[in-house]
Amino acid sequence: MIKNIYLLFIFFTLFFAIKFSAIGQDEFVRGNGWEALRHMKSEGVLIVYYYENQPFIYKNEDDELTGIEYDILQQFRNYLQAKYAIKFKIIWKKAESTKEFLKNVQRGDRGSIGVGAVMLTEQERADHFKYSPPYMADVAVIITSDKVKDFTSPDEFRKLFSQFKAVTIDHSEYEKYLEQLQKVFLPNLTTQFVRNNDEIIQTISNASNTFAYVQMPSYLLALKKGLPIKRHKTFMQTNSIGYGFLLPAKTAWDEPLKEFFNNSHFKDSVKIISEKYLGADVSEFVTEIENTENGRTAQGDEIAILDKENTIKQLRLKEQELAAEKARTTRNFIIGLTTLLVMLAAIFYFRYRAKKKAHELVSLMNAELTNKNEEILQQAEEILQQRDEIDAQRVKLAKMFEHISDSVRYASRIQETILPDKEHFVKSFADAFIYFHPKDELSGDFYWYSEVDNLKIVACIDCTGHSIPGAFMTVMANTLINNIIKEQKILSPEKILMAMDNGVQNNMNKQQKNAKRQMHDGMDMAICVIDESKQTLTFASANQSICRVTDGELLHLKGSSFPIGGFQFDEKSYKEEVIHYQTGDMFYMYSDGYQDQFGGAEGRKYMSKRFREYLKQISHLTAEAQEAILLREYQMWRGMRTQTDDQLIIGFRL
Repeated sequence: MIKNIYLLFIFFTLFFAIKFSAIGQDEFVRGNGWEALRHMKSEGVLIVYYYENQPFIYKNEDDELTGIEYDILQQFRNYLQAKYAIKFKIIWKKAESTKEFLKNVQRGDRGSIGVGAVMLTEQERADHFKYSPPYMADVAVIITSDKVKDFTSPDEFRKLFSQFKAVTIDHSEYEKYLEQLQKVFLPNLTTQFVRNNDEIIQTISNASNTFAYVQMPSYLLALKKGLPIKRHKTFMQTNSIGYGFLLPAKTAWDEPLKEFFNNSHFKDSVKIISEKYLGADVSEFVTEIENTENGRTAQGDEIAILDKENTIKQLRLKEQELAAEKARTTRNFIIGLTTLLVMLAAIFYFRYRAKKKAHELVSLMNAELTNKNEEILQQAEEILQQRDEIDAQRVKLAKMFEHISDSVRYASRIQETILPDKEHFVKSFADAFIYFHPKDELSGDFYWYSEVDNLKIVACIDCTGHSIPGAFMTVMANTLINNIIKEQKILSPEKILMAMDNGVQNNMNKQQKNAKRQMHDGMDMAICVIDESKQTLTFASANQSICRVTDGELLHLKGSSFPIGGFQFDEKSYKEEVIHYQTGDMFYMYSDGYQDQFGGAEGRKYMSKRFREYLKQISHLTAEAQEAILLREYQMWRGMRTQTDDQLIIGFRL
């Protein structure tokens, strides 16, 4: 009982340590101020707080951030890199409400900004925030269900909307516009709060006793989708001068943003981006709209809006007509198909009657067949004799299988002798492990390690196939790599891979003169050369990748896509990459067997993205613990399914 309680205590201790470690890595990342970043030699960080608001900043169906402001920030980063030769990564932090968004930006450090269709409001929040210049005009419109009648005067507006409920986003500029309406026209106004513009439009389209302020682009996009909404005139002043970015008062990031927004190419870039998310017609229309001093659209803009609404409605009617035409075509097709099926049924019926007559004829022939019984009995005796011969062959094959199995087990022991000593490998690093699980007794995956001229060289090799064919390839690969590194003293990763490729092609096709008969067997391979005196790791790969975990972040190093061997490429090249690692960095080399394993509730592959995320989660643990956790995770994922491929994972800490 005490032992069980102790084990349970250890389990929960490890679980919460991993959980809070992961949380801490995200929570305590700080951005770099603009002046500090300009003098940094390493990559900096810009924190971007965002509040989802389609089409400005939102996650798509693949759970990836996208939108107008997302693309603008990517171009902003490219602009600073090109002009000032500085690099920084953007860390996105989501707010669940407008209130939380404003709070995060206000409390943000010098290295942070905020995006989310922010309406610039003439220094209303100047004590707490800075603003970028506007990148797009903002027009606030009042919308209702299309069932609500129009009004032409403030009195009609007051009478019509007195029983309506307002819908808006908490702590937004539109909430302030509604507060102005309440003071002047609607003292008993009640308000329903939702999360974003999409929810506002959805609520309005479903309820005829509601109204709201929304952004002009959002309204026009909803109109294009055919939602049952309409726009009304507004009699209240709105003080937004356009959409822009919100910044903490103490940051200096407004300087490069102003420079970027005032760049001669910026307007063209914004036009292309807005067309991507709004469509060319809506984008061009929004770009032409300008706000007047009292916050209302000018008469010319009102006419333009009406023209655009009519155009969209006409296009929608055409789409409905096309849909009706398509329905008619489908109906005619079904009628034609039904007629054809009836005709086919008639044909099959007459064929059936003919077949029935033929069957009667066959019955008459049965009498003749009975005379052949003796011949059939003789054939039965021959079949029994053949069965006895098959049984004898089965016994012979069983003996042969046993002999082959013994040979395979012996070959497995031979293959183990060519692998480096695992204990020696582990002791050669600060912390290391080798996770090696072949699919069968013989493996097509193998690892190689040696120390040459004060360099540590590690290779992860995945040969074509597994079991016996893969094992033959590993013997050849081991012979080649020993000769290349130990005999020829080739220590450059990219040159080692080229030498391996030449060696495999020569060995596999030595007697093959005809190109059509050339074999395409080969291997995938990654190799790392470590110089501890310089704290460098030189890496190159052939259709493999490795991972590096440094400061809690995982970097995926892909290398070349060309395999070793084969003739499916006219020209091959392998490029090495020099990594200046930090003490404590964790590196992983691996074949594709682990992430290709089928399992889980739906019987799908584990997948490389899930595999890399799992490596990141466990990278802070000891190598021995990581190896055990990887095995446990694999067994839970695979369940009762068979192993898909050989599995090899090499991990070492420098």
